[in-house]
Amino acid sequence: MIYIAIDNSSPAAKKMVELMEEMPFATVYRDFNATTKKAFAEIKEGKTIKAKNVNDLLQKLKK
Repeated sequence: MIYIAIDNSSPAAKKMVELMEEMPFATVYRDFNATTKKAFAEIKEGKTIKAKNVNDLLQKLKK
């Protein structure tokens, strides 16, 4: 799954969102749930872990 953030304040962006809504393989969520809001807050605060691969992530999580 891929998540894309689009600033839909411009007319071109609004058209892009409308196009995506018509595609059978895409779902446009207009509101974020609590988990997503928390994740965005953690990203802004720099509370994320960056890893090159799964093994690197597991090593960093063990610390």
